[in-house]
Amino acid sequence: MKKAFEPEYFDHDYFFGPKGQFGGNGYEGSKDTAYEMAETLHHLCKPKTSLEIGCALGFMVQRLQELGVDAHGFDHSEYAVANGFVGSLSTGSAEKFPYHEGRKFDLVYSSDLMEHILPEQIDACLAECSKFAGEWIVHWVSTAFEKDIGDGTKLAGMDKTHISMYTPEWWFKKMRQFCPDKWVITEIFGNDFIYVDEEKFNTTIYILSKERFIKL
Repeated sequence: MKKAFEPEYFDHDYFFGPKGQFGGNGYEGSKDTAYEMAETLHHLCKPKTSLEIGCALGFMVQRLQELGVDAHGFDHSEYAVANGFVGSLSTGSAEKFPYHEGRKFDLVYSSDLMEHILPEQIDACLAECSKFAGEWIVHWVSTAFEKDIGDGTKLAGMDKTHISMYTPEWWFKKMRQFCPDKWVITEIFGNDFIYVDEEKFNTTIYILSKERFIKL
């Protein structure tokens, strides 16, 4: 039976060494992209408060704070939180957010988190998103373009922690299942295709909001 990776796996060697797939500069090489994504969220959602699920060391949280947002994030990796670039990070599970019932954030979002957790954990996470989001929910998800792969670790060139690799159609159904009442879902397909063992992957963005919009 497939199991999720324990928090201890996501340590220094994952973010800056051979266990992860961040390239020669490690996690810090993702800073520019993370900043651009945070700026996109700020432009689109104009949040006063935000919460990132699976924030790692917190580049997106950091940039949103610089833009004036009361931005928070949490990750199940104690290493990531202890070594984060901002102080407003917490340790917690995507299945049970580490905040009190009734708290709301204008924006709840994740980037490259969902493919790291099991389908049953995805259900719990999306339910928590709906509970804590006040205006917007945004997820960047690594998706299998042509067919459901499921456990991506079966592919030699795949990050071994990508245990839920599914098509955009699969993810859309999940998003719709846990979409807050009367909210709408916008699905944006990325053109950043990569190939791993002849399988095709890209990033798909899911935006859940009270009102539909056309584009970023």
